[in-house]
Amino acid sequence: MYFLDFCNFLTKVFCKLDYCISEYAKLPLILPYLYPGIKDFVKGVNFASGGAGVLDTTFPGYVVTLRRQVNYFKEMERSLRKKLGTSKTKKLLSKAVYLIAIGSGDYDAFDPKSNSLYQSYTTQQYVDLVIGNMTSFIEEIYKTGGRKFSVLNIGPIDHLPAVQEAIISHYRTPAWMEQFKQFIGLHNEKLPKALQNLAQKFKGLLYSHTDFHTAISNIIHHPTKYGMKEVKSGCCGSGAFRGKSSCGGMRGIKEYELCENPEEHVFFDANHGTDRIYKFVAEMMWTGTSNITTPINLNSLFYIACSDMFMHVMEEERAPKRKLAELCASTFSSDRLQSTARHRPPRKEQIEDKMKKKKGNFWIWMMLSVIFRLLMIYFPNLNLSSRPEVATSLTSIHRLAEGYWLKQSSMSPYTGSMYHGSPLLLSLLGPLTVKRIEGQPDHLLCSFAFVVADVLSALLIRGTGQNLQRAYYRSLKLLKVNLSKSSEIFPAGDIASLVYVWNPFTIVACVGLSTSPIENLAIVLTLYGASKGQVPLAAFGFVMATHLSLYPVILIIPVVLLLGNGLDAPPRKFFFERSCSRVVEQPSNDSCGQQEEVINQPKVPNGFSLRPVMYFLLWVSVFSAYMLLLCGVSLKQFGGLWEMFRSTYGFILTVQDLSPNIGVLWYLFAEVFEFFRDFYLIVFHINILFMILPLSIRLCHRPLFLAFVLLSISAMLKSYPSVGDSALYLSFMGLFVDVLVDLEFSFFLFCGYIGISLLSPVMHNLWIWRGTGNANFYFANAMAYACFQIVLVVESVSTMLNHDRKLRKLSAVKLS
Repeated sequence: MYFLDFCNFLTKVFCKLDYCISEYAKLPLILPYLYPGIKDFVKGVNFASGGAGVLDTTFPGYVVTLRRQVNYFKEMERSLRKKLGTSKTKKLLSKAVYLIAIGSGDYDAFDPKSNSLYQSYTTQQYVDLVIGNMTSFIEEIYKTGGRKFSVLNIGPIDHLPAVQEAIISHYRTPAWMEQFKQFIGLHNEKLPKALQNLAQKFKGLLYSHTDFHTAISNIIHHPTKYGMKEVKSGCCGSGAFRGKSSCGGMRGIKEYELCENPEEHVFFDANHGTDRIYKFVAEMMWTGTSNITTPINLNSLFYIACSDMFMHVMEEERAPKRKLAELCASTFSSDRLQSTARHRPPRKEQIEDKMKKKKGNFWIWMMLSVIFRLLMIYFPNLNLSSRPEVATSLTSIHRLAEGYWLKQSSMSPYTGSMYHGSPLLLSLLGPLTVKRIEGQPDHLLCSFAFVVADVLSALLIRGTGQNLQRAYYRSLKLLKVNLSKSSEIFPAGDIASLVYVWNPFTIVACVGLSTSPIENLAIVLTLYGASKGQVPLAAFGFVMATHLSLYPVILIIPVVLLLGNGLDAPPRKFFFERSCSRVVEQPSNDSCGQQEEVINQPKVPNGFSLRPVMYFLLWVSVFSAYMLLLCGVSLKQFGGLWEMFRSTYGFILTVQDLSPNIGVLWYLFAEVFEFFRDFYLIVFHINILFMILPLSIRLCHRPLFLAFVLLSISAMLKSYPSVGDSALYLSFMGLFVDVLVDLEFSFFLFCGYIGISLLSPVMHNLWIWRGTGNANFYFANAMAYACFQIVLVVESVSTMLNHDRKLRKLSAVKLS
């Protein structure tokens, strides 16, 4: 397949399926066996040859035959024995998974008119010959040491643009087409039985059979269910259905047409699918159910560690085939850790004493959260990094790894449509994606970096909460209001911090190798620096946050209010009213009493201070210039800063990737007419900006709470949202636990978030894997999620405003 997201030119890679499988298995890019200079085969090797068949008579001289490929495998086995020793090589080969996708070329080459050899075979005999040779080669691999095999049947070749064009141009006849379809149907019918016979014949042989034909046929016959529009014509090519192989390269036909959006096409060129199709198939292979993968999926095949137990079941003829899948499911379900951590601090009568007593418990919970993350990291079969709720086009570590590979290969990291993040983040995390520790999960160093980011964010949130609570006490003291008698005041910093580290959204974002923890750290650093009055720290965090993701730019108003007005407090007019009332109440003839009362009256908070704001803007300019300088140097050979802005901010604003996520924009722009696209882009982006001004005016006295509201709105309306965004604003709710304890519909919202979290993977499963649903299922879940977020924001703001009114009444009662 010629996929555009890999290089800046049309490559000669025939299929990206192995790349997708490598991502799921967390393996590096698997190089061809004949690649110059390749020496390390421990992580895998590729023997495939485009167009090859099972039989030696299939396109002889043009392909590497399957027999030659098996001989190459035996050569590799001998070299491994010399390098690793016999025992280690045997163990390595038995743990390896052998992906076999071959056979269509044999039936394409079947032409009795051009080769008399084919005249002696009937359709049944020829299919038996092909499958017989395939199983014999699998036997050879088994005898050499292989035990796990993943085999694909033949897809619906008759739907290829090349085949359709050949019929129209009379290069192929309808009779040939019918015979070809008979070959494919008979082959796909006999292949599962042949694999089952092999598993019964050879002890320890395990296999996963993928019904590639059904998977692709479902997409072709129900394209809208999978977000496709064009199922007949290729994206790149010429002629009818763009079925001529003229899509660049060393071909006689130099002119060709290229579609604007390959993601809407099933076929990229005359003979190969698009990148999106191969991702669909890889996902079905890896986590598919019994209607696509039998008897087990590829995920189970990769991580089976007790093959003798499974083969004991398979050797018993009375044991049904389904029992193998049930055993796999029970084995791997026990590996998935499930834990719910709840932190309910006891009731407090004196805040200072309770905070000291609970300090030790806080660190215990914090350490437990770190240990829990480390345990989850060592379970790669969770496959969280491929979940659309966890990793998006902007936060996926796999996209970052490919961007780093492109940069290391002297190509722009923004080539194609894979990476759209910061070049600085690429330099920071890119090396960690290629450094591996022997015997440990891949991307382990990246996982450690995300764990550290979560811990730092939690500690900064705790510090912000402590600063906020001290300001809260001072405000109540100035108003002569004591809420401790009527309600409970919790250590907001500890609660918010623990909510962050134990939030399931935060955990899956960390374990799922999403870069959201890094972005959240930059945002938290901004608000912490502003709450402490540390202008350079706030400016640095703000510059990094807006650089990593465009949306934190709306935090400029809360940060300015924090630096100018200070932390959250009741409106200043409450203090003025109390001050004026106490002076007016004094008798005019008692000058001494009046003077004493004026001296002892509560102080009015200072007005807006412009100096720290100016310092902040100055530091922002300095850090921005330095950051742009570093980015310019990093991308000097790859288009410079303009390429960065186009591929990062431009990608966010234009919503180019319509892959499903927990937001609402992907579905709208997949359905909207292209003529209205720009209009709706403007509407959705302005919708965020439209709410900033009224909220800032109404909540100017509570800048941290304003930041929480703006983060919630951006997480709901941003182009590529993830659960990592929700984890941040949900933790900030803990900073206002004293106020939001009166939140209405809190139980309803709590159940709603849990329900949405559980339904999202179910709806995705029904749509993508089982094929019993469609995109509306998943989008309905996203709409419900957006509605719950709207209710949360509205009720939170309403509760905060009611709290301010309550303070005003209590202050007035105290005064009277």
